Amino acid sequence: MVEDAAHALGASVGDRPVGSLSRATCFSFYATKNLPVGEGGMVTTDDALLAARIRRTRLHGMSTDAWRRNLPGGHWRYTVEDAGPRPT
Repeated sequence: MVEDAAHALGASVGDRPVGSLSRATCFSFYATKNLPVGEGGMVTTDDALLAARIRRTRLHGMSTDAWRRNLPGGHWRYTVEDAGPRPT
C-alpha cells in the first residue's frame, strides 16, 4: 500500500504523522498542492529495498542515470534491471 499525502503535508492521523502510516508515502509538488514548488513529487520510505526499487523505476529500470554516466570517470554502459510490464 502506498500512502497518498499529496494534500497532507504536516497533517497527522491521531498521534501519527502522515508519512508514517505505510511502507511508502507519495508527496506531490504540483502547483495546487500544499507544497507548490512546480512539478514532480517525492516518495518517502524507511525500507532500503523498496527505495532502491523506486529509484530504478524512476529510471525506467536502468542501473545508472544519464547524469552519473556523464560524470568524470563515468561510463555509458548500464543495465536494465527491472523490465516494464509486458503488453497483453
